[in-house]
Amino acid sequence: MVGTVLYWIIFLNAIDEDLLKSCFASWVERLREQEPDIIAIDGRTSRRSHDRGRGRAPLHIVSAWATRQRLVLGQDANEHISNEIVAIPRLLERLELKGALVTTDAMRTQSEIAEKIGAKGGDYLLALKANRPATHKDVVRFFADPPADQIWGIEIRLHWVLDVVFHDDLARLRIGSGSQNMAVVKPIAMKLVRSGQ
Repeated sequence: MVGTVLYWIIFLNAIDEDLLKSCFASWVERLREQEPDIIAIDGRTSRRSHDRGRGRAPLHIVSAWATRQRLVLGQDANEHISNEIVAIPRLLERLELKGALVTTDAMRTQSEIAEKIGAKGGDYLLALKANRPATHKDVVRFFADPPADQIWGIEIRLHWVLDVVFHDDLARLRIGSGSQNMAVVKPIAMKLVRSGQ
């Protein structure tokens, strides 16, 4: 058992890392479905991979995870978490993003990352906290008084009208297909009233 483990350690240390990355990328491309996915970008440190005697920091890996497929699409290694801002654009450059939704946490919310995702044909959903004070303030101000044509449609323009105007929660249609049919009729009525017909 110990001999087998040592063999694998020697084997893994001897493989050219760029060759292994290339093989991994080819393998992933064969597994990857063509349908766009949600791609989560995040980093993780392998805490025990450091070597203080040689001045080597722990390995930090940034991964692109296809959430629906449960598949790592790519990785970029660096020696410190602060290098993620450099590693993520390199990783994104190697990925097919057309139609995908790419997500990150607040630490990785950078304009360069958003621009790279957009340039590759993807959409992004980036977390925002007070670590980006000017942008955070703009977003808070926007949602405090959003333009009328950009209000989140389903809650305000559909559900609120059903609840307040049609008193949907008070409707007691319980026999036959009455409730299902009214669920179809009410949106028709809303559209006709709004279009002036």
